[in-house]
Amino acid sequence: MSKKDYIKMAAIIRRERDSVQGISSDVSRQAALVSIRIIATNMADLFAADNPMFNHARFIQACGL
Repeated sequence: MSKKDYIKMAAIIRRERDSVQGISSDVSRQAALVSIRIIATNMADLFAADNPMFNHARFIQACGL
């Protein structure tokens, strides 16, 4: 994968994170955010295993997490 692909993936995750703000229940909103963080972290782990130059922390930050 290329840097452009990582940027697109992070943008998708960021949009999902932003959409969670519309959930009225605080507990449900927090649960959704935890799920999004877990998915983003797992994706970053996969990308890092595939590409030694991949920056895990930068990806999580780009996801807005």
